[in-house]
Amino acid sequence: MLRIGLLLPLSLGLVIAGCGGSGTEDVPPEDFGDISLPDPSVEEETGYGTIGPVSYSFDDSRLTRAEVELPIPPDYKTRVWAIKLIPTERADMLGKIACRYGDSTKDQECNVADEAGLALAMLERPITDYRDSFAQNGFGEEQLGSTEIAGQVGFAYNTEENGRPTEYRFVPVSGRTLMLMRQAGPGLGRASKAITAVVSGLRVSKLSH
Repeated sequence: MLRIGLLLPLSLGLVIAGCGGSGTEDVPPEDFGDISLPDPSVEEETGYGTIGPVSYSFDDSRLTRAEVELPIPPDYKTRVWAIKLIPTERADMLGKIACRYGDSTKDQECNVADEAGLALAMLERPITDYRDSFAQNGFGEEQLGSTEIAGQVGFAYNTEENGRPTEYRFVPVSGRTLMLMRQAGPGLGRASKAITAVVSGLRVSKLSH
């Protein structure tokens, strides 16, 4: 069974919208583009966190932080714990039979794994191991894109899961690998800019291949 630990920031006012398949339509995630260090002169959001040597900030009026277990592509057999930022308007629906994801026509339990948002996971092995895994599963170079964070080049994988676009980005961080997963779904529209700001504001204490 999926274990979900909700990490609610202090003084969060949760407003619910888009349940039961009504409300905001699925919105495809925007392309990550290049990920660079933020301008330190720009005022940061009020939510903060770290995952390994990576620190992040987020607008806690738009996004709620949760913990979730996610499978790693391409075979999805290995699972890893991740931090996921989901639209604040959706957070109070978790655990209720009131959501429809992807192509579903029936209400089901609202859960972090299927909600739209941005997940960040620190994988234990070097990035070459994960790229090799894609090659061993029949993925050619033309099926993988590239991405960059602070001058370090990683690779990208776009797919559609349960009728919704999902983007993965793998970048090298201190001999390990940071995996970013951006997922479309209800409520993403209003939170999309906040998620883009999280990605562009990632800070890494040390980078290596």
